Amino acid sequence: MSASKVLKHGEHANPHYAPAIGQTQSWAGKSTDAERKGGEVSGIVTRYSKRERASTTPVAMGWIKANFSAAIEYTGSSQGMRGLSLIAGGLGFCMGTGFSAMFASGVYDWPIQSYLDLPLWFAPPVFLAFGLWIALWTIRLELFRPTDEPTIFDRAHRKVYRIFRETQPGFKGLLKPWPLRVCEYEWDLIDVEHTATLVTTGSTVTRYHALVFIVKRSASDATIIDSFNIGNGMELVPKRMSFDFSCKDFNAQQPWRERC
Repeated sequence: MSASKVLKHGEHANPHYAPAIGQTQSWAGKSTDAERKGGEVSGIVTRYSKRERASTTPVAMGWIKANFSAAIEYTGSSQGMRGLSLIAGGLGFCMGTGFSAMFASGVYDWPIQSYLDLPLWFAPPVFLAFGLWIALWTIRLELFRPTDEPTIFDRAHRKVYRIFRETQPGFKGLLKPWPLRVCEYEWDLIDVEHTATLVTTGSTVTRYHALVFIVKRSASDATIIDSFNIGNGMELVPKRMSFDFSCKDFNAQQPWRERC
């Protein structure tokens, strides 16, 4: 197998952030303090400053490995969580086929009395197609993914390297190739945010937290072209999510207490 080409900063843009048809700007906008102010934009709790520590007692939960003196590696807990997506896909398939069978058993026995009854006739195949899409997506996501997709923070050269498989969004993305990418990012063109999402099941309410790294296109263009997370949202809580990637610690060539 040939080695993957290392894509420099700006050479690769995540297809999830591509502009919609007829639009020139991505739906995510630009990564600036004015547009993405913590506490004022839905989902964003805090935008971290690179000149201040996020916490005096950072906790990595075993996700960060210091294999080299000038670089740290994040491997995540994806290996321990593998299989959960497949279970979720199986549940989605069961729900889709169940709803499809439920609608089909009743709807197709009804006479069409008005045009309002027509959407009900299309409901069974729609639910069935959605269930199949969820099942096939999770099967492809879990069974054919790399065993390791590390993120390496090169503190000596102020670079971030990501090895990941690029999934294609939407129904058409299921039939497109999911290539393995190796990307190099400039640390100075990355913003870090603490985001939170509230999820309810009808009987319980859960808030999932994430440490999100936002990648800007260039020093003169703050358009968001990619993003990646650190940590598992089901394990993070505000007091424990305290990774420290401040500018003082990221620059391995300067003393730890010296300001950048």
